[in-house]
Amino acid sequence: MFYKKLFPLLIFNLLLILREDIFAQYIDPGTGSYLFQLIMAGVLAFIFFFRRPIMNLKLFFKKILNKHNKLNE
Repeated sequence: MFYKKLFPLLIFNLLLILREDIFAQYIDPGTGSYLFQLIMAGVLAFIFFFRRPIMNLKLFFKKILNKHNKLNE
């Protein structure tokens, strides 16, 4: 039980002692959420913009198939 409280403190002290200069590249949370919003907006815009043409194509082919099926009966 005692070691569970001591272990995080030991790790923290080791990290402070063994520290080196680190030059990290990162995306800050503001930029990450902005990119996420851009991607989601693009996907939704694509869906809403192309919904009508896709529905028209489906209806067009459905009509053609119905005519073809009626002729074969």
